[in-house]
Amino acid sequence: MAIGSGADATDATDAAALAEEGAAIVADLESSRPGPTWALRFDMDALPVTEASGTEHFPAAQGFRSAYEGFMHACGHDGHVTIGLALAERLADREFAGTVRFLFQPAEDGGRGARAMPGADVIEGVDRFAAVHLGLDLPARTVGAGITGIFATTKTRARFGGVASHAAAAPQDGRNALLAAAAAVLGIHGLPRFSTADTRVNVGTLQAGGNVNIVPALAELTCEARSRDGAVNAELTERVKQVLRGTALAQGVEVDIEETGGSTSLTCDGELLDAALPVAVDVLERLIRR
Repeated sequence: MAIGSGADATDATDAAALAEEGAAIVADLESSRPGPTWALRFDMDALPVTEASGTEHFPAAQGFRSAYEGFMHACGHDGHVTIGLALAERLADREFAGTVRFLFQPAEDGGRGARAMPGADVIEGVDRFAAVHLGLDLPARTVGAGITGIFATTKTRARFGGVASHAAAAPQDGRNALLAAAAAVLGIHGLPRFSTADTRVNVGTLQAGGNVNIVPALAELTCEARSRDGAVNAELTERVKQVLRGTALAQGVEVDIEETGGSTSLTCDGELLDAALPVAVDVLERLIRR
């Protein structure tokens, strides 16, 4: 099944189609023999990064460099899609046991795609789950079976709503949304770190409307919290929200807080890792011998 592939959209309507339908692809490949249902995740995302155009860059030399200037599937995302499609082709003869469910998950970097996929019941009936990711600073021809220490993260958007007024003629009538948001930026970055786990906070954007002589009635910021411990990240996120609510209260403005994405920490299945690693090593050794 496809969850809003948007594949038939023209260039003029791509953005609208993807916003309405989504961009995930889910496909089941059933075998000729009974067995477990595997879910394999191949995440993808387009990032605001300009892809290299020089002839030394293989995609550019071969003609499949990103056609959209200023955007590309960085973080190995194009590689993930390639791995998923190649594996589906290899398994097309259905000479295996069970079912393989291919999850091409969008919006990996913001965490929105991962949150939406379980909500669409795409892991219903799955017995075993595996994900793949390129990079992570590993040298070429290296396979890591499982991973620890990946940051849990929560992405948050806060919209402040105040009252506009003339900054010179009637400043007392205004309620400054920008001032509340600016104070929140400082408060978020001033939050204490945790001794029990590695943590991060960052405010990435701050925008406000109005004019130079108008008390701004609208402001919006986006921020994220991260931790290598999921419970600590949840606590840190709650403290971020307390700062947002507190600075809004201090300036007499309203604030709407929305979690736009996120993911928690995980623990890999040791038995599955022990089974997967020797197979990966064997494949790599055969490739090297070619």
